[in-house]
Amino acid sequence: MAGIIRPSVAIMGSIVEGILIGRFVYLAATGPALHGFVTGWNSSYIDRGHLRRVWEVEVQGVRGRLRVNEDAKSPAGFAGRIKFFRPPHSQGDDRELDLNVTRWDGAKLSFQVRLPFFFGFLSWQYDYEGAVADRHIAGMVTRHLRVFRFSFPFGQFPWKGQRAEVLTHGTAALGGALRAWQERTRAQLHHLMMGRDPQPLPGSFVEVKSVAQIPGAYPADRDDDPDNSPTKDRRYQMWELHFTFVVPDGQGGQVTRKAHGYLTLPTVPLSTDDPRYPAVVTLNGHQGSAWKMMELAGMYWYGDSFASHEFITLALDTGHRPEKDRGVPQLHLHPDDDSGHENGYHPAVGNPTENSIWAEDGERAWDALRGLDLLLNVGVPIRQGPGGTPENVQEVKEVIRKVKPGHVLVTGLSMGGEVALMAGALDPRFNMVIASGYATDTGKEFPIGKTLFPPPAVPPQGLRCTQWTRANMSEYVDSPDFIALVAERPQVFTTGLRDGTASNSNPLVMCFKQQARRGRAAYGAQSANFVHYLHERGHNYRVGNKNLAVPPYVRNIKVPVITEPSQPFNLSWQTDERTQDLPPAGDLYALIGRLLP
Repeated sequence: MAGIIRPSVAIMGSIVEGILIGRFVYLAATGPALHGFVTGWNSSYIDRGHLRRVWEVEVQGVRGRLRVNEDAKSPAGFAGRIKFFRPPHSQGDDRELDLNVTRWDGAKLSFQVRLPFFFGFLSWQYDYEGAVADRHIAGMVTRHLRVFRFSFPFGQFPWKGQRAEVLTHGTAALGGALRAWQERTRAQLHHLMMGRDPQPLPGSFVEVKSVAQIPGAYPADRDDDPDNSPTKDRRYQMWELHFTFVVPDGQGGQVTRKAHGYLTLPTVPLSTDDPRYPAVVTLNGHQGSAWKMMELAGMYWYGDSFASHEFITLALDTGHRPEKDRGVPQLHLHPDDDSGHENGYHPAVGNPTENSIWAEDGERAWDALRGLDLLLNVGVPIRQGPGGTPENVQEVKEVIRKVKPGHVLVTGLSMGGEVALMAGALDPRFNMVIASGYATDTGKEFPIGKTLFPPPAVPPQGLRCTQWTRANMSEYVDSPDFIALVAERPQVFTTGLRDGTASNSNPLVMCFKQQARRGRAAYGAQSANFVHYLHERGHNYRVGNKNLAVPPYVRNIKVPVITEPSQPFNLSWQTDERTQDLPPAGDLYALIGRLLP
């Protein structure tokens, strides 16, 4: 075509805080044009004023993550950690090793790692030297055998890496810089995940009708004391909600997005003079739904539990896109969630002729934020739904007026825990976050510039939650960065000692304690607001009270006895499974009452 130079490339997109997201067209010298999506970052912008860095590294064919950042507690002013994923290309976790950083100026990096053995009398010491070139780093490792104070060289080998988690909080508290980092990172993630978090356009609404409670039988391992009040009484009213949102599609048009859930109001008289109740948004995991969160049985019973424990509860469907909206077929769509109860596939937010620029996680979190809008009385107009009455509209409006300001939580299990953490991270109007069953290194799941599970291989179930089709999540953030975005608000990070869904480390607790340590760092002096609830079960939601099983499971909120190394190069803390009661003794509802008095 006359006037067009080949080869050439055109990029059309937008930039927020140094992050680009958009589309490209590539005109080759001959043949048809190629087009697709592009994301990127400006290092000179996002690295301003700090030396926090994360690289995806490869050493002797093994992938890992190397982290370095400023740390006033370190003699050199810097600290860091390195962790390898074993075996390669799996969900295997290895120990995370603390570094002795001897030099880091943004261009040259030197550090030591030591692996003690034989009761600590012997150790392997690895001396790393590396030089930075743009987004890459490379150098040599010298291995030594240390015997008491003597050191014997044991060979050299190369290592290399490239930038990852470029928006990282790092491994040390940011102090007074925390708020600025949070505000900037939220804006960047809104851009990457949900089209800058647009508000619903005129024409959006929610339809309501009154419905009966969902019947059923309590499962044996439900641990919110089903034999006794208040759980067994189920003293709450319930309404069904159907949301219709008109949303900007990112290309100058608009699309309609649907959501569905249930809203409850306690009917038990309040025990205080305040006529308002705390509120919670509950989110389900795979093959769940709002309906399943409000029934007695199954693994997603916590919606009914919160409703029975004097919380205004909004249970929202969380699900998956249809395959046609996935953009990349080899992402292995998870099976349908619960279409029998209206939680079928959720079409992507996007122009029908173009694939969506939103991430699927962004769509899920956006739905949760719109649920928060409803509870805070800034949501879309409320209408009478099919089968409803004008009185139902007034009833729902009255429920919203009874939400206690400063006491709105978000919680979920599995994928629901993931979305709860992200929603709480992206919107500080959530006053507390309880994320259960979501603790994994994104780096082991999503290598930079590689396909970890090429077709026809099917990835483990845990990988099907966090897929971003337009960017590699691990290039920008890791799970503890979402924890850091919640800081210093109260947060309960819940994992099970026997939960093998997101890790096959041995023992499983190793990955969870590593994640908790990195996330806890953001809390600094407010670390009491971060609770790592380490229960004895697997991929389960736990409250820490009685259940119907014989023998009964462990009660009270359990926390790790050891949460960090007691001395340099100590590794045993990561594999230590011991727990203790969080004082004072009590269940999850008692803990919420203490953290949000």
